[in-house]
Amino acid sequence: MRQAFTLIELIFVIVIVGILGAVAIPKFKYLKQNAEVSNIVATISDMNGSGGVGSYLNATELNDINATELNITNLYKFRGSKWSVGSSNKDVNYSSRDGYMKAEFKYGNGEINVTLTCNDPDDIYKTIFKHKGYGCDSSGVVNEINLRTQE
Repeated sequence: MRQAFTLIELIFVIVIVGILGAVAIPKFKYLKQNAEVSNIVATISDMNGSGGVGSYLNATELNDINATELNITNLYKFRGSKWSVGSSNKDVNYSSRDGYMKAEFKYGNGEINVTLTCNDPDDIYKTIFKHKGYGCDSSGVVNEINLRTQE
């Protein structure tokens, strides 16, 4: 009756764990950056879709609020510690944990301009944004959301 593993069996297990680790680590290497970009893209998509447009139409047409009197926090609820709302409530900023990516949302008269800025030396954020259909570079790429025309 056997009571322990042989040295060969232990070596095989170590080799298999090493191979699995070598395959898995690159997949999870940029997990935090991908999560932060996904947060920004989800916010843009929600504002560009029914979330922002519906809030805008409710405020302007149902509640008779002038578009110039609205602010961005009337249209969308930004949640999380990385979001910061400006003093006029017309602009909201997001900064990544490592400081290499920023997103700035500015509201003005029915339009939201989203500026995406990426300054990371390895272009990780730029690549992730590109895969999700958005541009991002060190000078800032502006994306416009027109809530009046839903474009």
